[in-house]
Order: sequence, then C-alpha cells, then structure tokens
Amino acid sequence: MRKILLLLTVLTAAWGYAIEAGGTVPAVAPGATTVDFGRLVAGDGAGYYFWDSNETGTWAPVYDWIDASGGTDLGTGDEASFTVTTPFFIRFCNRDYAAGSTVYVGCNGALSFRNAGIPGANQDIPNTAAPNALAAAAWDDLRGISGDHLYSYLDTTGDLDIWVLSYDPWHRYLSVGPFRFQMQIFERPVEGINNTVEFHYQTVLASGINLGQSATVGLENWDGTEAAAYSYNDDLEASFAVRFMDSRYVDDYIPEFHLLTPLDGSLFEPGETVHFTWEAPEYSGHGEVTYTFFLGREPDLSDAEEFDCGADAWFDHIFGDGDEGYWYWSVLAEESDLGLDRMAVEIWSLQLKSIDVREATWGQIKASF
Repeated sequence: MRKILLLLTVLTAAWGYAIEAGGTVPAVAPGATTVDFGRLVAGDGAGYYFWDSNETGTWAPVYDWIDASGGTDLGTGDEASFTVTTPFFIRFCNRDYAAGSTVYVGCNGALSFRNAGIPGANQDIPNTAAPNALAAAAWDDLRGISGDHLYSYLDTTGDLDIWVLSYDPWHRYLSVGPFRFQMQIFERPVEGINNTVEFHYQTVLASGINLGQSATVGLENWDGTEAAAYSYNDDLEASFAVRFMDSRYVDDYIPEFHLLTPLDGSLFEPGETVHFTWEAPEYSGHGEVTYTFFLGREPDLSDAEEFDCGADAWFDHIFGDGDEGYWYWSVLAEESDLGLDRMAVEIWSLQLKSIDVREATWGQIKASF
C-alpha cells in the first residue's frame, strides 16, 4: 500500500481542532470500471471502498505488519482512553483534521476523533449513538494487562508516512489472549481525499476465542450516519489485512499506459516531422484526461521542455539543424477532478542525424569510381 499510490487512504471540531475546509463531500457512486471493488461499503459508505487481503487486484491490500515498538507506549488498562495528536494533516470520512489534532485511542480496539470514551460494548455501524468519528480495528471489550503494549508510531521509511497504532500484544476481557493487531493510517498522496486506513491482524485466535467474533470492524463518520462497515461480530483471520480507500481516488485513478511511436531508438533527420503517439489510458473517472509531452536531452528528462497536448494522444515536432544527437521523450497524463496524474511507463529515445554532404571536385568524384 505504501507504494500506491493509493493512499493510501486519516483521521475534533468541538475542541477547535477540526477544519471544515471544503465542507462535507457527498459520496460518489463507483465509476464504470473494470477494477474489482470486492465488497462495497454499506449505505453511502462515508466516502470509501474497502477490500481485504483475500482478494486480488489493483486495490487489494497485502498483509504487512509494522514493528511499532520504537514508538510511544500509551499504556494499558481496562476501559482506558489515551489522548494523542495526529502526526500529519488527515481527512477522515470527508472531514479535515489539522496536524496536531486530538484523537482518542481506546483500549477497546478503536479510536475516535470525537469521543473520549469508547465502551467495551460494541455496536454495529453506522449508529448515531456515541462513539462516532470512529476507526474500529477490533472494537470489543478488550483490555491491556501487564506486559501488553499500545504503541503510537510514525513510520517514515516508505514513500508515504504511516501513523501506526499497534496493540502488541493485547487481551480480551477475562484476560483471554494475547492478540496482536494494528491500525495503519497513511499520509495522503493528493489533497482533498480521505487518508487510506488499513487494519492488520497478526494473531486473532486465543483459547478458542476469535478476536472478531464479538467485534466491530470499520470506519464511521462524525455524526454516525454513514459507515464503511467491514464486519460485525464475525471472525477475523491471522496474517490478514483490510484496506479502506477514498472512493473518489479509486474512481479517478489513471491506469498504467505506454508510449507507441516512434519506437525507442528511432533515427530521424532535421526538417522531418516526427509523429509521437501514446496510449490513451482506460480512464472512467469524473474528470477529463489531458496530456503533457516532455522532450529533452537528458535521459531522466530533467531538462525537458513541456508541451501541452490537451486531450490529444499525439504530438508532432520538427527538429532543425543543430539539433543533432540524442533526444528523450515521455508523456504525463493528468485528470481534472482530483488532479491525479501518471507518467507513461517508458522514457524513449530518438537520434537526430544529419546527412553528411561534402563538396567535391569532378575529378575526385570520377576518381572514386
């Protein structure tokens, strides 16, 4: 996930920390796409799609446990709630939270951006009764006993920072356990979308008790009217992950595309029109896809000149005298709704080589025969 994009793709206003920038964004129906969305969110979905690691495809998560023991150990207890602050700007269920906003992390396997107390008695979501603004990895009557740890850790090793809240290990009431699970909240790749949230489960079975059998798993919005409800009182698996991503990001995603002509390494002469073409990605999002053509002398296009091609998947260029040598080119596709973009898979080269014409006397020409 940390490659993706994605995403991915998080997390009160009563205390002055929430920012309403842009207000609530209405849920968007899935675009007509070949991507397998797996199980869709319940109701309006609070702006998310979700998948688990049993599925395959572009958006399915891969189980990836992050060692959070180098972070802050928040403590243990029964019915305890720990106050922490967000390490980066987070958009959760279409509501914005500045870096440093207050979040309440409960010992009962969930966090809330709104309510300090998360009781042991779980409920199905969405539910307007508190707690709301909820990320529930395993909301149940849990407790941290001696030797248990609840870590808050910022992983900065990947392309996107990940805020990890790790129950490692943790117990259920009557000290059944230990279980190991964690929430991973990814920094956003682009503005205006919900941060990607993932739940990862390492150990879910102890003394014949499954962590999920009396637990709520999913995300719920500020007033409890919408939720991305993954499961309710249903067993979970070990070495398993669930991913929640902003539906608009998925719908507007630009798939991989390739350059077409001229082929890599083609040879041309000054004054000749070079017709560059590329694939039009199979985009089915909400905006329009436009292209920027890059042409430069450096293989990494660090010196490239940019040409706006609009919606055309082609570009014509005439090289002049003095342009001899190697040139490199590629194309950037960008959609207009969220500003998502993708570079073509290849950077191709071409060589401009002039005809070497030398003046010669008739005698020299005759002597050459």
